Amino acid sequence: MRSRVLILAVLVVVAAVTLVAVAAADRSEPLPTVTAPELLAAMAEADGPEAVSGDVAWRNGLFGDLAAASGMDHVPAQSPLTSSGSGRIWVSDTGVRVESQGGGGDQVVVVNSGRRTAWVYDAAEDTAKKVTVTGEAPAETASPAPDAAMLTPDAIALFLQQVSRLATVEVAGQTVVAGRQAYRLRMTPAADDTALGSVEAAVDGETMLPLQLDVYARGGVEPVLRYGFTSVSYEAIDPDLVTFQPPAGTRVTSRTVDGDRVRRELGADRLVHAGLVLGRLGVG
Repeated sequence: MRSRVLILAVLVVVAAVTLVAVAAADRSEPLPTVTAPELLAAMAEADGPEAVSGDVAWRNGLFGDLAAASGMDHVPAQSPLTSSGSGRIWVSDTGVRVESQGGGGDQVVVVNSGRRTAWVYDAAEDTAKKVTVTGEAPAETASPAPDAAMLTPDAIALFLQQVSRLATVEVAGQTVVAGRQAYRLRMTPAADDTALGSVEAAVDGETMLPLQLDVYARGGVEPVLRYGFTSVSYEAIDPDLVTFQPPAGTRVTSRTVDGDRVRRELGADRLVHAGLVLGRLGVG
């Protein structure tokens, strides 16, 4: 009997300590109050960490049920991002690696800055595409929307800077994402004839990196599109992660992109997806 009483007492103490720890975590100090212009300026000026990695998840309700549309060539049903899914991402000066698992299939995207190559591997199709950039590629520029294959914190930050020019911007409070305290940056379109209700980003209060992006339809209370970290780390990343070798038997196609030609055709002021992707291949 005494042993049972002792065990019960230990369990009660452990539970009490756990509850106190959880309560203490909930009472963490809030971030300093900032205005929207101050937050956008801080995001633009922040050097940011040298590396970012973590687990990510997304939910995409923009396309509805793609099962019936999978045979339609003009619908990107084979992209994991067109439905819902999860994965992992690594970003550093050496390159980017994204591993995604979604309803549209599993993919691996690897961009190597030093080698100036990009790989896209489709596990379902057992195919791999390799792109090599020669010459001088376009400078990294903002895009009117994040590239579907390269939803990195940097790309989202550039996207938010562009959206802020066409929307009313406010800091709508604070939240916690992936264990990090973050500001809720909300952007509402200035035009009143758009189906877009608002775009909301959770911005890490310390690093100023966007950790989560939510897109709301006009009048909607739940996001039709959400992409963000479920866990995040700013520790150094193994450079070998941005070296890709397709599995034996994979059908591989290759092509070369002339960076000098792309730069001439795009012009200095064009806002294009290529700038985000090719900019990761070691260009200034």
